[in-house]
Amino acid sequence: MKDGAKDGQVINFDEARKARIEERRRKYERVLFRHVLGAYGVAEGEGLKAIELVDLSTDGLSFQLPHGSKNLGAVKVGHEMVFRIYFSEQSYIPIGVKIQNQRPYIEEGRTYERFGCAVDKTMRSYETYRLFVEFLRKYAETAHQDSGDMKIFFF
Repeated sequence: MKDGAKDGQVINFDEARKARIEERRRKYERVLFRHVLGAYGVAEGEGLKAIELVDLSTDGLSFQLPHGSKNLGAVKVGHEMVFRIYFSEQSYIPIGVKIQNQRPYIEEGRTYERFGCAVDKTMRSYETYRLFVEFLRKYAETAHQDSGDMKIFFF
C-alpha cells in the first residue's frame, strides 16, 4: 500500500481522536497553570512553596520544580502535602496529595524535578477538584485557538 499501512491493518480512529484530545488537554492545562492559576504546596513547618502544575487527573497530578530550587527540600517521595490551587489572589481550593515518584525532566533546555502524586479523595474539596478536572477535559475538546481573525474594539 502507498501509505505504508500493512494489508489488513485496522486503524482505530476513535483511539487516535482520544489521543489528540488528551494532548490538547495537557497543552491547555500547561497554559492555564502558567498564566492564570497559582499553585502552592503547603510543607509542614515550612509554609507555602511555589510549584508549577503540569497535569491533573481525577486520581492524581504532576508538578515540577526547577532543578536546584530552594523548595526541593520540602518535597519528598512518600510525604503528604496540601496543595492550594488559587483561582484569585485570595481564594483557593485545597487538594491533599501524597507524593508517589520523582524524576528528572528537561523542557526547552531547562532541567526540572518532576513529581507524580496521588490525590486524596476523602477531602471535602475533592468533588470541586474532580469537577475542575472534568471542566478541563471538556474545555480541551471544544476550545478553539484564537487566530486573531476577529477585530475587537473597545469603547
